[in-house]
Amino acid sequence: MAIDWFDFNTKDNRYNSGVMLIDCELWREKGYVEGIKKEVDKRLKNNLKADDQSVVNGFFNYTHIFELSTDYNAAYGSDILAFSEEIKEKFTAHNSAKIIHFTGPYKPSASKPFMCGRQKWWDFYFMSVNEALQLYVSQQIKKQVLVYTKTENMRGIVELAQAFPKINFLIVAPTKVSLKVLKLNQHPNVFVKSNVRARYYDYSNIKAILMLGEEESTYEESQYFNEIGLPILTYRDLAYKDIIYEYQADGIADLIAAIKEKYS
Repeated sequence: MAIDWFDFNTKDNRYNSGVMLIDCELWREKGYVEGIKKEVDKRLKNNLKADDQSVVNGFFNYTHIFELSTDYNAAYGSDILAFSEEIKEKFTAHNSAKIIHFTGPYKPSASKPFMCGRQKWWDFYFMSVNEALQLYVSQQIKKQVLVYTKTENMRGIVELAQAFPKINFLIVAPTKVSLKVLKLNQHPNVFVKSNVRARYYDYSNIKAILMLGEEESTYEESQYFNEIGLPILTYRDLAYKDIIYEYQADGIADLIAAIKEKYS
């Protein structure tokens, strides 16, 4: 759960219940549902204050609550209420918000026109499923790099996929690929394409080429990437003398730092 925006120092209102990521298996194992029901009965006799939020915070007593980033519970809406400037600072719009939570009594469907996030809500309201998918695709296309290889041994590919979850790594090989390479598809941002020759691939949405293969010559393909003006990144010990590279890394940590600076 994410930290609540108001009385987060109180005994039973530290975390906001608008978004909760629950370990269902653990809840069943520990019998938490029955425990929460008893907590509800106990609080109904007194005062729930923040409704279910008071119940969850009170029952777990923060012992088994882990903190989510506010990106997953970004508050919009209550900022238009008459709060102090100190409180309003908590409602600063999150540029990296993944889940927007419209809090308070005012909602974007019938609210004041200056409500933060209101236009974004309406943009999505009128968006068709196809338009939403196209928006997603267009955003993903902006961060695509191609890993050209003739070998299954691509130095650092797993580390790169894990370091940059928002970058799609397209592994392209001119032949059939081994099971080792196919297994890389288990990473959600890795896509393997076999039997594709370098000169016949569509590079219109590719931002850079990574040459990570530790064996087999890719000199001819590297020349072609230079011809069409695509930036190439590789390791220093794998670089060819007369090929122009965007960056030659000393190791995986160095390569990760370069990609972070240039493409993330």
